[in-house]
Amino acid sequence: MGFVKPFSKINGSIIMVILGLLASACGQSGSETGGLVDANEPVSPQPNLGEQQGVLEQNLPVPNNQQTDYFRVILYGNSHVSGLPSLIQLLINTGVPQVRVEVKNVGGGFLDESYYNDAYQARLTATPWTHAIFQGQKYSQSGTSIYPTTAAQKWLDKAKSLGITPILFPEHPQDGKLEEGEYVYQLHQGITSMQSSCLAPIPLVWERVIQLLPDVHLHAPDGNHASSLGNFLTALVFYEVITGRSADLLPYLSNIAISEQIQSIFGQVVSEVLADKPACPTF
Repeated sequence: MGFVKPFSKINGSIIMVILGLLASACGQSGSETGGLVDANEPVSPQPNLGEQQGVLEQNLPVPNNQQTDYFRVILYGNSHVSGLPSLIQLLINTGVPQVRVEVKNVGGGFLDESYYNDAYQARLTATPWTHAIFQGQKYSQSGTSIYPTTAAQKWLDKAKSLGITPILFPEHPQDGKLEEGEYVYQLHQGITSMQSSCLAPIPLVWERVIQLLPDVHLHAPDGNHASSLGNFLTALVFYEVITGRSADLLPYLSNIAISEQIQSIFGQVVSEVLADKPACPTF
């Protein structure tokens, strides 16, 4: 990939592994492509971050809720978040067994749809959440159209005003389009430059794993959603961002149909990328 800066190599030798696992589609079926709006246009490497609309006057600091005895996590987004709650909960229960955990996906589709819906607003205020994950910012694959980020900024602002740690979720690239991941990541960096938030480097983690293990299938057969392996990798990122604990130090989960070696490599990549690109740099 021509746009993402290479990360440092993982310590020790890594044996390239070819898994016999069948990639299974995650979440809901349908034609949703994350925040993608104009799917037939060619990818442009640089989103126009200077033309975002509706910059808010208020920019509160990001609350740090990594130290708690009860992690309560809410997810907003489309079908890309549907396979994650149970995995995130399992990882937190494994890595921080002394705490209680609740992880809930409330859906909502694009962020500009959910924010202006009273029912989705009410779900954020009805429970004392510690963390809120937001996925579904619209974007143009060509970079020629600029979609407002106002709703995303307002979600971040509202979460912070409630003492909730907001986490932006730039989704992984479509299969064979690694440059799209950098595009989406840069777009979300632009949002956090205007409204502070944690930013999960999902596209960068996926790119690194695809480079290291090209025969491991992170995508579902549709080339858009995550496979069971891809969902596990993404959940590892959220585990470390939410808890502040290294994904690399998680023990082997024998009840997950992923080999111990792959789990170990995934955890090491996640922690290495987050060390290079901290999700919550103010913590």
